[in-house]
Amino acid sequence: MSKTRAYSKAEEKIDRARRANAKELDLSRFRLNKLPESLGTLKQLQVLNLANNHITILPGFLRELTHLRELYLRNVPLRELPEWIVELNQLQVLALVDTQITSLPDSLGKLRNLRRLYLDGIPLGVLPKWISKLTFLEELSCSYTRIDLVPEWINCVTNLHTFYLDHNNITAIPYTITELKNLQKIDIYGNPLDPELYAAYKEGFPAVIGYLRAKAEREQIILNEAKLIMVGEGEVGKTCLMDALEGKDWQEHNTTHGIDIREIKTSDPASDTELTLNGWDFGGQRVYRPTHQLFFSSPAVYLVVWKPREGPQQGFVKEWIKLIKHREPDAKILVVATHGGPGARR
Repeated sequence: MSKTRAYSKAEEKIDRARRANAKELDLSRFRLNKLPESLGTLKQLQVLNLANNHITILPGFLRELTHLRELYLRNVPLRELPEWIVELNQLQVLALVDTQITSLPDSLGKLRNLRRLYLDGIPLGVLPKWISKLTFLEELSCSYTRIDLVPEWINCVTNLHTFYLDHNNITAIPYTITELKNLQKIDIYGNPLDPELYAAYKEGFPAVIGYLRAKAEREQIILNEAKLIMVGEGEVGKTCLMDALEGKDWQEHNTTHGIDIREIKTSDPASDTELTLNGWDFGGQRVYRPTHQLFFSSPAVYLVVWKPREGPQQGFVKEWIKLIKHREPDAKILVVATHGGPGARR
């Protein structure tokens, strides 16, 4: 069927739909490069299937189809969605599967009546925040969208019952998924899942929910304990700072060689809760630095100590921070200045 003949056939089908006051129209597989303008006259239309055509834009006359409830655009080389799409505010189903769209307008969050949304194949990378506004959404399909994170706000989509996330880059899903009381299915097949989550997924949806709840309970255990690592050049006052944290009076100390480890008992001034700091006081001599890194760990608080009177360059502040970040990129680091002056402890 030539393109011209296909266009004529489409016009004939549109004309029959107009005369029959049809509510549904299937123009899929016509391989049209553009849509007949007569399509915009079908004001009564509720379902429109344009799948497997060759159109690259949605023509403006489609905004006249204000009663449209379902729009199917599967395997259509669309490059973008027009802003006027939100004028079709009766839409309940929107299928944008395997298009050439690379991003979606935030205004889609205004389509509050959406029940089913299919975004498969769009390289989103991140789940758009506007989806959180679609509180009537029941089915969301985001397969092959390069998503690597399921956001915490997913619990805002309160009516969601089916969620397709297969073949992405997801390793974990948030606890807030368990707050979706209507959720019956989540497909996370083909993702590099955490081994425990993958094992639960193989057991079925109830096992996934059970895993997330058990994981949350484990994470809620409050230890009131932390590893405190002090680093800095020699004789900058790390040991004296440890004394200050313990509430001890100031006293002279010999230079620390190697590592001095001690337990510091203190309390949270707001709640008076007792806290335990496992303090690691590292000698600042350069000869120790290669071995110091062996004791650096992510779940710790780092203090980089320096003398302000000698300046940050002399204190090698940036170098110490780089040393820590090289070993633990996500480390929590505080920079502390000492030697405030005679009789001052800062």
